[in-house]
Amino acid sequence: MKKNSQSNSGLTASLSISQHQHPPDRFEAVDLHMLLRMARERDRPYVAPSSEALDRTSAAGLALFKETQSGRCVQATPHFRAAGFEVAATALGGGPAFAVRELPDNHIGGGIYIVRQGPVPRERIVQVPHSFFDVGTLEIGTELANAAVARALFVNTVHRYQAGRPRQNDDEDREEAPADLAHQEATFFQRLTASALMALPQLQVIQVHGFGDGAVPESMQAAVVVSPGAAGAGAEEAARVAARLAALLGRERVFLFPRDTRKFGAQTNMQGRLVATYRSATFLHLELSRTMRANLRQDMELRRAFIAAVIGTGEKP
Repeated sequence: MKKNSQSNSGLTASLSISQHQHPPDRFEAVDLHMLLRMARERDRPYVAPSSEALDRTSAAGLALFKETQSGRCVQATPHFRAAGFEVAATALGGGPAFAVRELPDNHIGGGIYIVRQGPVPRERIVQVPHSFFDVGTLEIGTELANAAVARALFVNTVHRYQAGRPRQNDDEDREEAPADLAHQEATFFQRLTASALMALPQLQVIQVHGFGDGAVPESMQAAVVVSPGAAGAGAEEAARVAARLAALLGRERVFLFPRDTRKFGAQTNMQGRLVATYRSATFLHLELSRTMRANLRQDMELRRAFIAAVIGTGEKP
């Protein structure tokens, strides 16, 4: 296995932990949806993290993912605080989880990271790096992480485009930007992905994205594009996911990259490229049309069937 060089370098509103305390399992957990609402602020300016903060986060993340089976966060907490984060108690997938969020006086758009404690059916991280720009992906990704009993849920906390960029047609492609956590390397999002891969080498990373209706040149009716990104190890599973989704939605609406289309293949996605350096890890990139996202948000039965097709309910990984 190759190692990326970066890898080494009832509800209360605020539950911070000092460097000398154990994680807050003795406190009342903060509701996950409340945590996400408090952490995300669309138009807050993004501030790129310092190299020291990134290194602290790498160390914290590695400790956290190694400790998570025991339900502790002792080694990770001091490093997180030094990097500008605190740890709160919450729940994910029906079990206790740690929420790594920015300190109240340090909101710089670094993201929020929910990490489940104890055993999980499969080591998975669900990531939503464009939760404002790709409308609806936050709700879909959160439910996916809960239903899959994922190890973690990663979510961005500011809009991927800053400095007054156009907000209309939010799910159209635009150029890369500093706050675009899927296309920048020097981010907390990338460092914590690297830490998870080091601790959990058979990890599956699932990212949920969106595109504008009619943006797939092969079909105006395209609803989903499935891709393994740059991680070849996930190609067979991506094909199985695409087949299950096609059975649910119709073959003419589901496209597999690169077999069916050359669009939305996530070849420049930084997390996908990182996953590709680990032979036993896989990446699953899901692009959903605007209409598909709206339908999933409105139709609970469709949403549950969609998620079951993605995670392969009842099948061995």
